Amino acid sequence: SHHSPVTTHQSPPWRIVSVGRLAPEKGHRYLIQALGRLNTDFNFSDFTATLLGEGELKAELGHLAERYHLSERIQLPGFCPDVFPLLSNAHLFILPSLHESSPNALIEAMGMGLPCIASAVGGVLELIEDGQSGLLVPPGAPEALARAIYRLLEDRELAERLGANATRKILQMFDNAHSIRQLEAVYRECRANPGRTNHLALSL
Repeated sequence: SHHSPVTTHQSPPWRIVSVGRLAPEKGHRYLIQALGRLNTDFNFSDFTATLLGEGELKAELGHLAERYHLSERIQLPGFCPDVFPLLSNAHLFILPSLHESSPNALIEAMGMGLPCIASAVGGVLELIEDGQSGLLVPPGAPEALARAIYRLLEDRELAERLGANATRKILQMFDNAHSIRQLEAVYRECRANPGRTNHLALSL
């Protein structure tokens, strides 16, 4: 289907995106460690990763990427006024948070048909059924996250199926007028303040 971003450009380098404040509870360090393991454990390096958002860990995460020899592959562009173009060109969305209440960025990515991997915490569990509408991994577990990323980048049929199911899940969850207004508010907020405000991906 031409509606699903993952079906429009099925060729590497695979583009991985994460959106959220660069703060300890968002778990970006584990994502960078997982991407390092893609290199070392799976000999897999045909990817780029964009970690969108501002925060106190930006410099530290940049150094961590250097330590894993991933400076060429991991981008930390900071604040972005509109995450839609980035998400629509991505192959995979990752939410590595250590805790989440209502993860707006994940809702947005799922609604766009992106295959998603997320930590099995808080509000994520209401959105993703593991192996159906996405993949769940334990928080703070780079080995498990690396395995999940490798699985979806290698098995594009599974990735497409998870993306399609993700869209269906979001449409089911927001199938009445009140919920649709809530969802529109989420999208507006994501467009206005991706990764910049403290409440992005924390409150709905």
